[in-house]
Amino acid sequence: MGGSGSGRKPELNWDSLRKEFYRAHKESGIRLKPWAREKGISYNVVRKYIDIKAAKAAAKSTKTGEYQKNRQEFRDVVRKLAIEDEGRHYIKSMKQSIVLLEDIMVESGAQFKWLMDNDPDLSSTDAAKLVIASSQALRNVAMELQGVPDYEDAYGWPLTKGFWPLPYQQRFIFDLPSHLKMVGEDAFLFTFIGGIGSGKTYAGAQKAGDLAFRNRGCQGAIFAPTYRVLRDSTLSKFFQVLNDKGISYKYLKSDNSITIFGDTKILCRSMEEPDYIRGIEIAWFWQDEPGQMKDREAHDIIMGRVRDPNATEPCGLITTTPDGFNWLYDVVIEEGEKNKVKLYRARTDQNIYLGKEFYERLKDTYDERFAKQELYGEFLDVFAGQAYWNFTRKEHVVENLPYDPTLPIILAFDLNVDPMCWGVIQSHLEGNHYVDHIIDELHIRTAGTEVTAKEFLARYRNHKAGVTIYGDATCRARKTSATRTDYEIIKDILKPLPLLEMKIGNANPRVTDRITAMNARLKDMNGRIKLLVAKKCKHTIRDFERVAFKEGTRDLDKTDPALTHHTDGVGYYVFREYPVRKPKVMS
Repeated sequence: MGGSGSGRKPELNWDSLRKEFYRAHKESGIRLKPWAREKGISYNVVRKYIDIKAAKAAAKSTKTGEYQKNRQEFRDVVRKLAIEDEGRHYIKSMKQSIVLLEDIMVESGAQFKWLMDNDPDLSSTDAAKLVIASSQALRNVAMELQGVPDYEDAYGWPLTKGFWPLPYQQRFIFDLPSHLKMVGEDAFLFTFIGGIGSGKTYAGAQKAGDLAFRNRGCQGAIFAPTYRVLRDSTLSKFFQVLNDKGISYKYLKSDNSITIFGDTKILCRSMEEPDYIRGIEIAWFWQDEPGQMKDREAHDIIMGRVRDPNATEPCGLITTTPDGFNWLYDVVIEEGEKNKVKLYRARTDQNIYLGKEFYERLKDTYDERFAKQELYGEFLDVFAGQAYWNFTRKEHVVENLPYDPTLPIILAFDLNVDPMCWGVIQSHLEGNHYVDHIIDELHIRTAGTEVTAKEFLARYRNHKAGVTIYGDATCRARKTSATRTDYEIIKDILKPLPLLEMKIGNANPRVTDRITAMNARLKDMNGRIKLLVAKKCKHTIRDFERVAFKEGTRDLDKTDPALTHHTDGVGYYVFREYPVRKPKVMS
């Protein structure tokens, strides 16, 4: 007889099978029934020994343990970074970003509403899609960051409260030395080179306030070329920023300083007298329009004053429009690497808040070369070489520009003794702008004011439409006779003519301002020519072609005594009626 157990199936090791199933369920999610079929075991039998709920619980327990382990590892890394000097600022920045995100959500909503109200090309369907996509993206970011602790101190200087930076302003405002250091950049001098109205001063005020907060308790400084610029532009913007953000401050006029947060002092100084800033110690500085300074002495002194050992983000700011290849070009471009310059650029037409009308108006006022500096923020030597760079015989010299007895005469003069140089101009309305015709010139050697005035009267004695006189401001005081000024002589001799007005200022304009206005009349950014010369005015044409700047200066080269005087005279008129000035804008 055989053994009594020979027909029985071997006993199964359920402990081992249970572990095997739990492992398979965790790795692949396989269910109990198909797993039993693979093993060749009855499902009804398996259910008695293996609990699927227990398998799920075990899998979850394992996952939670690994998740907690990962969290702990991450926490250890964060704590390690927070101890290190570089990491501490990075962690603060990350928390600051969460606060910033809230501002971004509010500002995005406001911008979206503005877009809906002002963009007729945006359909309601596209708008709905945009809202849904944006909302979902922000919701996802909020969910990911909700576990990060709040950074309460970040509310001390809310970057976007009362101000939404344009894309080209954002990097300048948000970049900091500690942030850039983490990606291998060693930056100290944050320089914003922008055109008029690009918002560089406003962006500078925003970043200066943020630096004051980050270096709280340390002294900072704000500089401008003159106290007038400091008062009327730089500090005006800074006070506006403080008010927009609801940050209280105390301005001490006697010390010319601002205190914010109760413990952070900001010195406000002009760069006109560099010796007065030698003794200060600061954590940061902001120089607004330093390019207006003739030399770099004040800048070099300021750079050496950033030496507060308690500074968290020691650095300097520069916001300016370029002004030729001057010392600022050397500091920012030629010596940029040595000075640890981080450069940001902007054009006037990038500021969407200015509106197209503002930019179009400037195009009608500026010429292309000057616009590259003032509107595009480019470094170039505008005032070098030929002074009237837009003049060409082909475009500006006309064979015959007839005298029109029905139009007033514009008499423009420069009171040079030898020769006396006067220009006769009439202004014609063409479309929506005026074009000036230089129809005649008086060029008289070894003649005084009286002789020249009599010659003008002889030519135009019968003119009935009136004469308006523009000229050299020195005629108010200069005497070419024993008792009378040139102004009085001209007025007396021209009594037979209907004298409309004598438009002579108290002082002559700067050479560069007059030259800029003349070039804009010769050809503006739109290519329109607004100044023509009759071919017979050979001395005026010669001036336009040959007058140049003295090398290395912004003065005209007067080596040839016969040059400059005719265009000087015309320039007094052009500057008086069509000056090229930097517009005041809020940006």
